Amino acid sequence: MDVYLPEGPHEMTNLVVFCHGFKGFKDWGAWGEIARLFAQNGIGYIKFNFSHNGTSLSSPIQLDQLGEFAANNYSKELMDLEAVLDWIDQNRSTGLKDWKQLKKVHLIGHSRGGGLSLAAACKHIDRIHSVSCWASVSRLDYAWTSPGFIKNWKTNGYYEVLNSRTQQKLRLNYQLYEDYIQHQSTFDLD
Repeated sequence: MDVYLPEGPHEMTNLVVFCHGFKGFKDWGAWGEIARLFAQNGIGYIKFNFSHNGTSLSSPIQLDQLGEFAANNYSKELMDLEAVLDWIDQNRSTGLKDWKQLKKVHLIGHSRGGGLSLAAACKHIDRIHSVSCWASVSRLDYAWTSPGFIKNWKTNGYYEVLNSRTQQKLRLNYQLYEDYIQHQSTFDLD
């Protein structure tokens, strides 16, 4: 997790939490520059990696934890985001200088992170003031709609997607679907 506090004389009254998308990570592309831009304009900014996004602390921009990636699901991502929100609440309650003026927490989600951000905001309406979705999915089961897909996924135990950036074939275990069905009321964005 990277934390960008407001620069200059600004007191932090607003804080953005950024949720990356599928096959994404906090240090991809322009995410760091965007975080700095928010901080320069008086808004705190946090970007973090979901725990099962396929990267590691020792290799933060490489998808080399393919077993973790395959074992990811929406409940794990929601727990990761909730851990960040809990950390924010802890800092807010301590009265630390940079945190004592914090009034509003906002989410920005990119791609699948947008869908997850919407689900989190519905669950934590008392903790999240707004959500912005950048190129967001409209539903979290977006990739599973073709006829026979679920049956083949269950039979094989996984399905593979190609990471066009790295040319890696990335597995997603069937437990992702099982988790979605078990918690559909949380993750159904309709």
